[in-house]
Amino acid sequence: MRFPSVILSLPRKLRVGVYLFIQPLVVFSLRSSGIAVGRAPKFYGLPLINRHSSSEIVFGDRVVFCSDSRFTALALNHPVKISTIRANARLTIGNDVGLSGACIICANQVHVGSEVLMGANVLIVDTDFHPIEPKRRRFSDDEKSIRTAPVHVGNNVFIGAAAILLKGVRVGDDSVIAAGAVVSGGEYPAGVILAGNPAKIIGSVY
Repeated sequence: MRFPSVILSLPRKLRVGVYLFIQPLVVFSLRSSGIAVGRAPKFYGLPLINRHSSSEIVFGDRVVFCSDSRFTALALNHPVKISTIRANARLTIGNDVGLSGACIICANQVHVGSEVLMGANVLIVDTDFHPIEPKRRRFSDDEKSIRTAPVHVGNNVFIGAAAILLKGVRVGDDSVIAAGAVVSGGEYPAGVILAGNPAKIIGSVY
């Protein structure tokens, strides 16, 4: 679902008014789809949120979904997209989280703690989407052959623009993930600074 172009062309103050007006409708639509939405969310543009019928998506209180580049310093490649794609998948996002054009895809388990800030176009996935074997990767409907592993992002983590978190990543509270970093598996303690591809610990916030 997208806003008509006439709405996107409105001056910023008028668009804010439109977004505030439609927010109860967005919340009602999400809850009617079986998605748990906490108190006082904010939507700047319409996110793309899809829940597998046998999975769970839970949003905490005061989550901000920014899908409109006019409301963030950086340009967004796409609206916020959040999806569960397998039965029994569980995707949870805590309180006071900010998402700007983020894409989070969950086949197993993704947990984002409270007070997490995501820069523009962050990608978080807990699955390879395809088998890695050369002869099977193009066509396979066998979910067991596709590797998945839970992703856990602690509280008060800052994730820079265009960073990528892949399956099996566990990031401790208060950490910083630099813009463009690719974090592929592994457990990282609280308060670290991660940068590079593949991402490595380059410092501490404490």
